[in-house]
Amino acid sequence: MSGDYNTKSLREGEAMDLEDVIDGTEAAKIAGVGLSTFVTYVKRGHAPKEVGRIGGRRVYSRTEIEAWAKNRPGRGRRMDLAAGRAKAKALNS
Repeated sequence: MSGDYNTKSLREGEAMDLEDVIDGTEAAKIAGVGLSTFVTYVKRGHAPKEVGRIGGRRVYSRTEIEAWAKNRPGRGRRMDLAAGRAKAKALNS
């Protein structure tokens, strides 16, 4: 069973290119976020879904993650929070 992995987890008609496969920890590093944040993004549909599982671990397409990380919304400072803090500061002055 050397090299065997669960093909039932693959999307229909897909083969898993092991050169393009990364785990969640690596995906989070590429995106510049923590693992728990990345997992939340995936659960909410804000990040690419897993392409399968190897040894029970979710794996993702490096190509998809890199493309998403370059263009993902929400990068940088949250302006909605900054505006709220500025308003509170003005009220307290």
